[in-house]
Amino acid sequence: MKYGPDQLYTEDRTLSVLVDARTGELTGAYPMPWYLRFLEVSRPLHFGDYGGMPLKILWALLDVVVIGVLVSGLLLWVGKRRIATDARLRALGYELDDADDAAVPALTAGTVR
Repeated sequence: MKYGPDQLYTEDRTLSVLVDARTGELTGAYPMPWYLRFLEVSRPLHFGDYGGMPLKILWALLDVVVIGVLVSGLLLWVGKRRIATDARLRALGYELDDADDAAVPALTAGTVR
């Protein structure tokens, strides 16, 4: 159901209707309890039915921004961790090859600890 600008978004969600599955006849209509009414009112917010396509596009762009922040934070964390790992390996006496950033087990001084 599409909603116009002057319609309530919840007007079709406040009444529970029972229908007989065999005959298709209406057997009863009951008002919803307050907690179910609250859940049904929040449904358009959850699915984004209230703003149309412009709002969905805005949310998609904001999602891309959040994903970018997440990925950049992860890359910064991995880079910082790699620097710390390299420093520990150098402290243990490993010589690091700068070409591929892999630890080469050639010791520079002394014995293995």
